[in-house]
Amino acid sequence: MLVEQARADSALRPDIHSKRDLTTLSEVTDYETCEFLRSTFTYVDEEDIAWFGQVPGIRKYDLTVEDLKRELRRIPDEKIYLLHTWMSVVSEADRKNLFIKRPEISCADNEYEVKLVPRILFEEVEILEFLK
Repeated sequence: MLVEQARADSALRPDIHSKRDLTTLSEVTDYETCEFLRSTFTYVDEEDIAWFGQVPGIRKYDLTVEDLKRELRRIPDEKIYLLHTWMSVVSEADRKNLFIKRPEISCADNEYEVKLVPRILFEEVEILEFLK
């Protein structure tokens, strides 16, 4: 399974207060007919935990905060992050002044695409390490 089912009693629920808290919010349409299919959304919390949600049949403007909280599911770290010992690790104090490169997780509903995410992130990090 690409996205873990969150337990109803879990303390691991995303801290969403509005749509602005989301990392991405988009609509998926059929390629041939342009018919609306679903809204998808992602969220990365303060601890870099990635979440993905989708709601069929409801446009993004009609989604409520309750819809977002209910439908967000945690993406397992091993699906999107690759750990390498040579990468730079930034202290918490320095994070405020830096751009933190994170994986593109809006494709979490596509099994083929999500398999590419760790490799794409790895290549981007290699480039950033070279440029620093």
